[in-house]
Amino acid sequence: MKLGLKLNIVFIIIGIFASQMVFWHGYSLTERTIKNGTFNKLTAIREGKKRQIEGYFRLVQNQTVTFAENYMVLLAVQEFHKFFLRLSIQKDNIDLFGKNLKSFYDNTFSSGSVLNKDELTALYPDNSSRISLQYHYIAGNPFPIGSKDKLDYAEDDSAYSRVHAQYHSAFRNYIKRFGFYDLFLVDVDGNIVYSVNKEVDFATNLIDGPFKNTNIGEVFRRANSESREGQTTAIDFKPYLPSFNAPAAFIATPLYSDQKRVGVLILQLPIKEINSVMTGGGKWQQDGLGMSGETYLVGADHTMRSDSRFLLEAPDAFKTELTEYGVNAREISKIFKYGTTVLVKEVKTSASLAALGGNTDTRVVKDYRNIPVLSSYAPLEIQGLNWVILSEIDVDEAFAPLESFKVRAVKIM
Repeated sequence: MKLGLKLNIVFIIIGIFASQMVFWHGYSLTERTIKNGTFNKLTAIREGKKRQIEGYFRLVQNQTVTFAENYMVLLAVQEFHKFFLRLSIQKDNIDLFGKNLKSFYDNTFSSGSVLNKDELTALYPDNSSRISLQYHYIAGNPFPIGSKDKLDYAEDDSAYSRVHAQYHSAFRNYIKRFGFYDLFLVDVDGNIVYSVNKEVDFATNLIDGPFKNTNIGEVFRRANSESREGQTTAIDFKPYLPSFNAPAAFIATPLYSDQKRVGVLILQLPIKEINSVMTGGGKWQQDGLGMSGETYLVGADHTMRSDSRFLLEAPDAFKTELTEYGVNAREISKIFKYGTTVLVKEVKTSASLAALGGNTDTRVVKDYRNIPVLSSYAPLEIQGLNWVILSEIDVDEAFAPLESFKVRAVKIM
């Protein structure tokens, strides 16, 4: 082989090697740039949502304490307590009310719950006051389930109902204005002497009644043992039977009048307010999260505390995706039965576990769909709640520009 040909071959090899080195250097640099840029964007989004959700709970705490200091609230709980205990009903009426109330539980309420006969029987009111109030404000209430709060006055000619008519519209307007699901006034003996929405927890007792072991029972006991005014107690979401097992969280504060504890104010928190913050009102793309990004919350039990973007945006595709990636069939069934990932979808990724361990960082992980994502995570600072926040986007979407770079570079080479 002539020397010139040899040199040409050597130069070609060197050129190919050099171009490959340039390509891989450019590829690596572009990859790092995209990765760091995406992580920076996710972290900025995460921190913004973190401030919003922590601010929401601080606002709720302040609203709870401020409302509990209102003279109207303090007067109302004492009047409801007084007339709750003084309800006097003739036996014939109680028998009729009890029969109709049992029919409500056995037919209307049971159709939306998953209780067996014994469990349903355990919910029946156990004295005349409870039977009368639940009959007039729930079973005999002319408004349908979900609208029982529209009844201002029950036609039973009782002092309780006259007090109810006096305060009910103000309390109803309060929870609607500030986005709460329900409001409860509970006396120091544990009786729910008033609620806005009149679900089957109304007129029950949180010390020895059917819902004593739920999270509303727990939050009542904590607040009722608080020796100082102005202190709030929050308790995490759990399925709540009176709301047909919808996720419910509660915040409570003791009610003091003349330095004497006269009851407890409890507010039921809605998941929709939290979802509104975490989803930006469904505007993920406008928030910079593209087609696959989302920011969501996870609790100490490793389940979600806000809804998945993919469930809200494309439920059929989400169901198919979960099935294809081997997510537990029972879990998938519950998600679509209740229409939420809150308290249902388990998230045990390396990112969520690190955040629950108190760490703040970014990394590439497989998410709860078993899909690789870039994840930015951190613990939240919310009194009484051990939650973490994660902002994530699919690796395929984040690195799509890198694939375009590779295709163009190969064509040039």
